[in-house]
Amino acid sequence: MATSMPICDVCINNNISKTASGWCLECEEAICTDCEKQHGCMKLTKNHKIIPIDDNKMSTSNLDSEQECNDHSRKLDFFCLKHSQPCCVTCIFEKHKRCQELKPLPEVEKGMTSFDSSFSNLEDRVEDIIESITGLLKEKQENKTRLKFKK
Repeated sequence: MATSMPICDVCINNNISKTASGWCLECEEAICTDCEKQHGCMKLTKNHKIIPIDDNKMSTSNLDSEQECNDHSRKLDFFCLKHSQPCCVTCIFEKHKRCQELKPLPEVEKGMTSFDSSFSNLEDRVEDIIESITGLLKEKQENKTRLKFKK
């Protein structure tokens, strides 16, 4: 459970309790100032983006929502479009070997925002079509009535 003062995940692994000052978006871990310096020096993590925890983009409630595979406890990196589910590297080899529609998860997440606006536009178009069809049905009924009257 998230607390008002998140603890550095790196320090916790070393049995140290230190207040975290940032959040690494790649590692999905809270990180203190000292660990952040080390994080920036290591070859594997020097290009990771770390945002301040007090930043408006990051609330402490988001710290618990790591994207981790429930089956393998690994980071979810891909999304299978065929099965509509996120998956880790191990999932791909175990369950999605033959799936041709695997995309990187960040790419799918970016696409969701454009999908949301496209879906909204689609809803508007469907409403317009429904109005047109309703108008045509009403006009057809009126034509039938006039035809019966003329007969």
